[in-house]
Amino acid sequence: MANPSDIQYAIIAETTPGTTPATPAFLRFPNILGDTVQLTNETIQSATIAPGRAGFGVTKAGYKAAGGLKTHFQRDASVELMLQSGMGGTWTTNVLKAGNTDSYYTLEKRFTEAGVSYYRQFKNCTTDKIAISGDATSAIDLSFDVMGTNDARSATMITGATYANSGTTRKLTGLDAGTVTIAGVTGQYAKFAITIDHTREAQFALGSANAIGIGTSGMRKVTFDVTMFRRDWSIETALLNDTPIAASITFGAVSTGYTFLFPAVVLTTAPQDVEDNSKLFVTLSFTAQYDTTLGTDVQITRL
Repeated sequence: MANPSDIQYAIIAETTPGTTPATPAFLRFPNILGDTVQLTNETIQSATIAPGRAGFGVTKAGYKAAGGLKTHFQRDASVELMLQSGMGGTWTTNVLKAGNTDSYYTLEKRFTEAGVSYYRQFKNCTTDKIAISGDATSAIDLSFDVMGTNDARSATMITGATYANSGTTRKLTGLDAGTVTIAGVTGQYAKFAITIDHTREAQFALGSANAIGIGTSGMRKVTFDVTMFRRDWSIETALLNDTPIAASITFGAVSTGYTFLFPAVVLTTAPQDVEDNSKLFVTLSFTAQYDTTLGTDVQITRL
């Protein structure tokens, strides 16, 4: 009987969207149990009635890959590949700016039953949502929403495939996220959440059971939420206007972490007070917008 603890995910960038490179050098993704990437489909039901009020059956169409992956945030090559896809950018030296450069990857899932490994490659995958969150006494959680066009399945690995282990750098916690900077605000922070979301949809064509591609619509939505200790009313004085300010958060240190910079954010709603037992918090929710100087709405820098 297959054990979920033995499930392994691996990833490789595609040069040609939808085609896994030959003799692929996969990067293992440090997944958390409960990942949900699946092959999904639409069902076509005939509306005609068969004798005895029976139906005429169904036809499956509109196959695509969809679901999510989770991990404990750390500096890792597979994580950076998925960040790049979700940001619509390209790592340049140590900087990744969000933009409109689409990139795709093959995501492979492997499980083992009775000593035999079974492989499934989800192809033409892209990241349509990135979510990062944490608090003072917990791990920093990172999740990716994934969408792809089709899959391939086998009881043997791809010929010549190799697998590099995931990174061994520090797995980040709330202890590694102490540097939060919001222009005009001074305080201590207890929680944070980042979302980078761009609507992507599978594209379908007549005569093809599988999706033929992944399209993107609308604008990227970037939010940065923090919970801080309430000390006074200075937050309202600094933020209750629509003048964009800069905000950032740093995770980890040199060689282990990143800085996320939001060069122009505006408070989405008025600050909200939250009572939590002995603590009085105020929650701030920011929405990022395009910054003409940096040429983006969000930037990640390796430390």
